[in-house]
Amino acid sequence: MRKLLDLKAGAIFHEEMDRITLCVRKECIEIIYKLKPGRFMIINMIRSDDDEVLLMTNWGNFFSRMQNPDVQLPKIKQCCPTLHAVLTGEDPDEVFRTSCGKSSSPDHVHGLALTCKTDPRAPLIGCITDPLLHKVTTLVNKNIAIYNELSSNPPFPAWKDGLMEVWNG
Repeated sequence: MRKLLDLKAGAIFHEEMDRITLCVRKECIEIIYKLKPGRFMIINMIRSDDDEVLLMTNWGNFFSRMQNPDVQLPKIKQCCPTLHAVLTGEDPDEVFRTSCGKSSSPDHVHGLALTCKTDPRAPLIGCITDPLLHKVTTLVNKNIAIYNELSSNPPFPAWKDGLMEVWNG
């Protein structure tokens, strides 16, 4: 899975859909969202259950900085309320922190996610519907808000520097 942000889309945008495109990978479908020219957010879509897909942004090892939640969460709440809500399960949009893959594997990734109910008979590509695209937009906006909070008011100095880890390349 590609990480959260990239300078390259990795796919072509259709003239009727100039903000979103797709790239089919072996392990997932990438929904590539154009933030602005030359800046793209990657939403990885995988089936999480027969009737559900997981939309996930890959933050790499960024969240491994969370070593002592009892000490860190109060500071995060003060500096980054959107991130705090996600980390504590209090996000109104139901975005949550998750991981994907075997923990011993180098492909194991951590990130932020949303789930979306789908038709269990539909192939993964057929699950891309208007309700799913609405959830994609919600996840994009949440990731932008968290990235901006961490960039402008990081709870700890190393967290701002760590934002470079969420870029591909």
